[in-house]
Amino acid sequence: MAEQINLSIFSPSLTADTPALPGTFPQNRIRAAFSWLHLYRGFWLFSLLLASCMIIFSAKYYPTYQVLLNGNPLGMVAQKEDLAPALSEAEATASQLLGRKYHFPSTEVSYRLVYTYGNQYSSSAALQNALLNSVDEIRLLYVLRVDGTPVGASPSQFILLQSLQKILHTYQGENVQSVQFANAVSIHQEYVHKSMEKTGSQILSALQGKTENNQIYAAQPGDTLQSISNAIDVPLEILCKLNPDLIGETIAKPRTILLNEAPPLLSVYVKNSNTYGGNPIHNENHPRRILV
Repeated sequence: MAEQINLSIFSPSLTADTPALPGTFPQNRIRAAFSWLHLYRGFWLFSLLLASCMIIFSAKYYPTYQVLLNGNPLGMVAQKEDLAPALSEAEATASQLLGRKYHFPSTEVSYRLVYTYGNQYSSSAALQNALLNSVDEIRLLYVLRVDGTPVGASPSQFILLQSLQKILHTYQGENVQSVQFANAVSIHQEYVHKSMEKTGSQILSALQGKTENNQIYAAQPGDTLQSISNAIDVPLEILCKLNPDLIGETIAKPRTILLNEAPPLLSVYVKNSNTYGGNPIHNENHPRRILV
Protein backbone atom coordinates (compact mmCIF):
# COMPACT_ATOMS: atom_id res chain seq x y z
CA MET A 1 0.00 0.00 0.00
CA ALA A 2 2.87 2.43 0.76
CA GLU A 3 4.52 1.65 -2.58
CA GLN A 4 1.32 2.45 -4.46
CA ILE A 5 1.00 5.85 -2.78
CA ASN A 6 4.56 6.80 -3.69
CA LEU A 7 3.98 6.03 -7.35
CA SER A 8 0.85 8.15 -7.55
CA ILE A 9 2.55 11.17 -6.01
CA PHE A 10 6.04 11.18 -7.54
CA SER A 11 5.59 9.44 -10.85
CA PRO A 12 7.13 11.62 -13.68
CA SER A 13 4.33 10.52 -16.04
CA LEU A 14 1.72 12.20 -13.88
CA THR A 15 -0.33 14.75 -15.90
CA ALA A 16 -3.25 17.05 -15.32
CA ASP A 17 -5.57 14.34 -16.64
CA THR A 18 -4.37 11.67 -14.22
CA PRO A 19 -7.11 10.72 -11.73
CA ALA A 20 -6.26 12.01 -8.28
CA LEU A 21 -6.91 10.40 -4.98
CA PRO A 22 -9.37 12.08 -2.67
CA GLY A 23 -7.72 15.00 -0.91
CA THR A 24 -4.76 15.19 -3.37
CA PHE A 25 -6.38 17.10 -6.31
CA PRO A 26 -4.84 20.54 -5.78
CA GLN A 27 -1.35 19.22 -5.11
CA ASN A 28 -1.33 16.98 -8.16
CA ARG A 29 -2.56 19.75 -10.46
CA ILE A 30 0.03 22.23 -9.20
CA ARG A 31 2.85 19.73 -9.49
CA ALA A 32 1.76 18.82 -13.00
CA ALA A 33 1.70 22.46 -14.03
CA PHE A 34 5.16 23.12 -12.62
CA SER A 35 6.47 20.01 -14.32
CA TRP A 36 5.11 21.19 -17.66
CA LEU A 37 6.55 24.70 -17.22
CA HIS A 38 9.90 23.26 -16.24
CA LEU A 39 9.94 21.01 -19.26
CA TYR A 40 9.26 23.90 -21.70
CA ARG A 41 11.04 26.67 -19.81
CA GLY A 42 13.35 27.43 -22.77
CA PHE A 43 10.40 28.00 -25.07
CA TRP A 44 8.70 30.36 -22.63
CA LEU A 45 11.86 32.37 -22.03
CA PHE A 46 12.43 32.71 -25.76
CA SER A 47 8.82 33.82 -26.33
CA LEU A 48 9.06 36.38 -23.56
CA LEU A 49 12.32 37.74 -24.96
CA LEU A 50 10.91 37.90 -28.48
CA ALA A 51 7.81 39.77 -27.32
CA SER A 52 9.94 42.26 -25.39
CA CYS A 53 12.13 42.89 -28.44
CA MET A 54 9.10 43.44 -30.65
CA ILE A 55 7.64 45.95 -28.20
CA ILE A 56 10.92 47.85 -28.00
CA PHE A 57 11.41 47.72 -31.79
CA SER A 58 7.92 49.05 -32.52
CA ALA A 59 8.43 51.89 -30.04
CA LYS A 60 11.80 52.97 -31.43
CA TYR A 61 11.65 52.15 -35.15
CA TYR A 62 9.17 53.61 -37.64
CA PRO A 63 8.06 52.12 -40.96
CA THR A 64 9.25 54.60 -43.60
CA TYR A 65 9.21 54.88 -47.38
CA GLN A 66 12.59 55.77 -48.86
CA VAL A 67 12.13 57.86 -52.02
CA LEU A 68 14.42 56.94 -54.91
CA LEU A 69 15.04 58.85 -58.13
CA ASN A 70 16.75 56.71 -60.75
CA GLY A 71 17.83 54.47 -57.91
CA ASN A 72 19.40 57.32 -55.93
CA PRO A 73 17.92 58.10 -52.49
CA LEU A 74 16.21 61.48 -52.10
CA GLY A 75 14.71 61.26 -48.62
CA MET A 76 12.16 59.60 -46.35
CA VAL A 77 8.35 59.96 -46.22
CA ALA A 78 5.69 58.42 -44.01
CA GLN A 79 3.33 57.85 -46.95
CA LYS A 80 3.94 57.83 -50.69
CA GLU A 81 1.49 60.72 -51.08
CA ASP A 82 3.75 62.96 -48.96
CA LEU A 83 6.10 63.42 -51.94
CA ALA A 84 3.46 65.11 -54.11
CA PRO A 85 3.72 68.70 -52.67
CA ALA A 86 7.52 68.73 -52.89
CA LEU A 87 7.40 67.29 -56.40
CA SER A 88 4.96 69.96 -57.54
CA GLU A 89 7.03 72.80 -56.05
CA ALA A 90 10.26 71.44 -57.53
CA GLU A 91 8.71 71.20 -61.00
CA ALA A 92 7.42 74.79 -60.77
CA THR A 93 10.85 76.08 -59.71
CA ALA A 94 12.65 74.10 -62.40
CA SER A 95 10.22 75.35 -65.06
CA GLN A 96 10.84 78.96 -64.01
CA LEU A 97 14.64 78.59 -64.02
CA LEU A 98 14.77 76.69 -67.32
CA GLY A 99 12.23 78.85 -69.12
CA ARG A 100 10.20 75.83 -70.19
CA LYS A 101 7.77 73.35 -68.70
CA TYR A 102 9.62 70.69 -66.75
CA HIS A 103 8.32 67.44 -65.25
CA PHE A 104 10.09 64.67 -63.37
CA PRO A 105 9.26 61.39 -65.15
CA SER A 106 7.09 59.24 -62.90
CA THR A 107 8.96 56.14 -64.04
CA GLU A 108 12.14 57.48 -62.43
CA VAL A 109 10.56 57.80 -58.95
CA SER A 110 10.30 54.65 -56.83
CA TYR A 111 9.85 53.76 -53.15
CA ARG A 112 11.40 51.26 -50.76
CA LEU A 113 9.93 50.32 -47.38
CA VAL A 114 12.51 50.56 -44.60
CA TYR A 115 12.54 50.98 -40.83
CA THR A 116 14.28 53.99 -39.35
CA TYR A 117 15.29 54.72 -35.78
CA GLY A 118 12.99 57.47 -34.58
CA ASN A 119 11.12 59.89 -36.80
CA GLN A 120 13.48 60.62 -39.69
CA TYR A 121 10.95 61.85 -42.24
CA SER A 122 12.33 64.42 -44.69
CA SER A 123 10.74 67.86 -44.81
CA SER A 124 9.05 69.09 -47.98
CA ALA A 125 11.84 71.66 -48.47
CA ALA A 126 14.55 68.98 -48.18
CA LEU A 127 12.78 66.79 -50.74
CA GLN A 128 12.35 69.77 -53.07
CA ASN A 129 16.07 70.59 -52.85
CA ALA A 130 17.00 66.98 -53.52
CA LEU A 131 14.79 66.94 -56.61
CA LEU A 132 16.29 70.19 -57.94
CA ASN A 133 19.81 68.86 -57.36
CA SER A 134 19.02 66.06 -59.79
CA VAL A 135 18.36 68.46 -62.71
CA ASP A 136 21.53 68.84 -64.81
CA GLU A 137 20.88 72.44 -65.89
CA ILE A 138 20.25 73.77 -62.38
CA ARG A 139 22.91 74.61 -59.79
CA LEU A 140 22.83 75.60 -56.13
CA LEU A 141 25.16 78.61 -56.13
CA TYR A 142 25.93 81.79 -54.25
CA VAL A 143 24.39 84.65 -56.26
CA LEU A 144 25.75 88.21 -56.13
CA ARG A 145 23.13 90.92 -56.67
CA VAL A 146 23.53 94.69 -56.97
CA ASP A 147 20.31 96.61 -56.31
CA GLY A 148 18.45 93.35 -56.87
CA THR A 149 20.07 92.69 -60.27
CA PRO A 150 22.00 89.39 -60.48
CA VAL A 151 25.61 89.94 -61.53
CA GLY A 152 26.93 86.40 -61.37
CA ALA A 153 27.06 83.25 -59.30
CA SER A 154 29.73 80.98 -57.91
CA PRO A 155 29.86 77.77 -55.86
CA SER A 156 32.24 79.63 -53.54
CA GLN A 157 31.02 82.58 -51.50
CA PHE A 158 34.66 83.56 -50.95
CA ILE A 159 35.15 84.30 -54.68
CA LEU A 160 32.28 86.81 -54.65
CA LEU A 161 33.48 88.49 -51.47
CA GLN A 162 36.99 88.66 -52.87
CA SER A 163 35.75 90.43 -56.02
CA LEU A 164 33.95 93.03 -53.92
CA GLN A 165 36.98 93.50 -51.70
CA LYS A 166 39.22 94.09 -54.71
CA ILE A 167 37.02 96.99 -55.79
CA LEU A 168 37.03 98.59 -52.35
CA HIS A 169 40.78 98.07 -52.02
CA THR A 170 41.31 100.13 -55.20
CA TYR A 171 40.24 103.26 -53.34
CA GLN A 172 42.24 102.72 -50.18
CA GLY A 173 44.84 105.41 -49.62
CA GLU A 174 46.65 107.49 -47.06
CA ASN A 175 43.96 110.20 -46.93
CA VAL A 176 40.98 107.87 -47.22
CA GLN A 177 38.91 107.59 -44.07
CA SER A 178 36.28 105.13 -45.31
CA VAL A 179 35.18 103.30 -48.45
CA GLN A 180 31.76 101.73 -48.92
CA PHE A 181 29.37 100.75 -51.66
CA ALA A 182 26.55 103.16 -52.45
CA ASN A 183 24.45 100.31 -53.85
CA ALA A 184 22.61 97.50 -52.09
CA VAL A 185 24.89 94.48 -52.42
CA SER A 186 23.73 91.02 -51.36
CA ILE A 187 24.94 87.42 -51.60
CA HIS A 188 22.51 84.56 -51.15
CA GLN A 189 22.65 80.85 -51.89
CA GLU A 190 19.88 79.82 -54.26
CA TYR A 191 19.05 77.60 -57.21
CA VAL A 192 19.84 79.20 -60.58
CA HIS A 193 20.42 78.20 -64.17
CA LYS A 194 23.95 76.92 -64.72
CA SER A 195 24.62 79.73 -67.22
CA MET A 196 24.80 82.18 -64.29
CA GLU A 197 27.97 80.58 -62.95
CA LYS A 198 30.96 82.90 -63.52
CA THR A 199 34.63 82.98 -62.69
CA GLY A 200 36.07 85.56 -60.32
CA SER A 201 37.50 87.65 -63.18
CA GLN A 202 34.19 87.59 -65.05
CA ILE A 203 32.30 88.81 -61.98
CA LEU A 204 34.86 91.55 -61.38
CA SER A 205 34.56 92.73 -64.99
CA ALA A 206 30.77 92.77 -64.73
CA LEU A 207 30.93 94.82 -61.54
CA GLN A 208 33.29 97.30 -63.15
CA GLY A 209 31.12 97.47 -66.29
CA LYS A 210 34.10 97.54 -68.64
CA THR A 211 32.87 96.06 -71.90
CA GLU A 212 29.60 94.18 -71.57
CA ASN A 213 27.30 96.93 -72.88
CA ASN A 214 29.78 99.10 -74.79
CA GLN A 215 28.79 100.33 -78.25
CA ILE A 216 31.47 100.05 -80.91
CA TYR A 217 32.03 101.22 -84.49
CA ALA A 218 33.84 99.29 -87.25
CA ALA A 219 36.37 101.82 -88.54
CA GLN A 220 38.00 101.41 -91.95
CA PRO A 221 41.43 102.42 -93.26
CA GLY A 222 41.58 106.16 -93.87
CA ASP A 223 39.04 107.02 -91.13
CA THR A 224 39.83 109.53 -88.41
CA LEU A 225 37.99 110.37 -85.24
CA GLN A 226 36.81 113.59 -86.86
CA SER A 227 35.42 111.83 -89.93
CA ILE A 228 33.72 109.21 -87.78
CA SER A 229 32.24 111.95 -85.57
CA ASN A 230 30.78 113.65 -88.63
CA ALA A 231 29.48 110.37 -90.08
CA ILE A 232 27.64 109.03 -87.04
CA ASP A 233 26.91 112.30 -85.21
CA VAL A 234 28.86 111.51 -82.04
CA PRO A 235 30.70 114.43 -80.37
CA LEU A 236 34.41 114.40 -81.13
CA GLU A 237 35.22 115.00 -77.45
CA ILE A 238 33.61 111.67 -76.47
CA LEU A 239 35.47 109.76 -79.19
CA CYS A 240 38.78 111.28 -78.12
CA LYS A 241 38.14 110.42 -74.47
CA LEU A 242 37.27 106.81 -75.24
CA ASN A 243 39.96 106.29 -77.92
CA PRO A 244 42.95 108.42 -76.86
CA ASP A 245 45.38 106.35 -78.95
CA LEU A 246 43.67 107.60 -82.15
CA ILE A 247 43.78 111.34 -81.46
CA GLY A 248 45.30 113.01 -84.54
CA GLU A 249 45.84 109.62 -86.19
CA THR A 250 44.53 108.12 -89.41
CA ILE A 251 43.37 104.55 -89.10
CA ALA A 252 45.63 102.30 -91.16
CA LYS A 253 43.72 99.01 -90.94
CA PRO A 254 40.20 97.91 -89.96
CA ARG A 255 39.53 98.07 -86.22
CA THR A 256 36.77 98.88 -83.74
CA ILE A 257 36.48 102.07 -81.75
CA LEU A 258 34.38 102.82 -78.68
CA LEU A 259 31.34 105.05 -79.07
CA ASN A 260 30.25 104.96 -75.43
CA GLU A 261 31.22 103.21 -72.23
CA ALA A 262 28.91 101.04 -70.19
CA PRO A 263 28.25 102.52 -66.76
CA PRO A 264 29.53 100.44 -63.85
CA LEU A 265 27.07 98.52 -61.75
CA LEU A 266 28.61 99.68 -58.50
CA SER A 267 29.13 103.12 -57.04
CA VAL A 268 31.60 103.67 -54.24
CA TYR A 269 31.53 106.34 -51.55
CA VAL A 270 35.04 107.44 -50.64
CA LYS A 271 35.43 109.70 -47.61
CA ASN A 272 38.75 111.52 -47.51
CA SER A 273 40.32 113.54 -44.75
CA ASN A 274 39.48 116.61 -46.87
CA THR A 275 35.93 117.19 -48.10
CA TYR A 276 35.34 117.66 -51.78
CA GLY A 277 32.28 118.97 -53.56
CA GLY A 278 31.08 118.89 -57.14
CA ASN A 279 29.69 116.26 -59.40
CA PRO A 280 30.42 112.53 -59.08
CA ILE A 281 33.69 111.53 -60.74
CA HIS A 282 33.64 108.58 -63.10
CA ASN A 283 36.78 106.46 -63.08
CA GLU A 284 37.44 104.86 -66.44
CA ASN A 285 38.64 101.46 -65.17
CA HIS A 286 36.70 101.17 -61.93
CA PRO A 287 33.19 101.65 -60.62
CA ARG A 288 31.91 105.21 -60.28
CA ARG A 289 33.66 107.02 -57.46
CA ILE A 290 31.84 109.59 -55.38
CA LEU A 291 33.92 111.79 -53.08
CA VAL A 292 32.10 113.03 -49.97
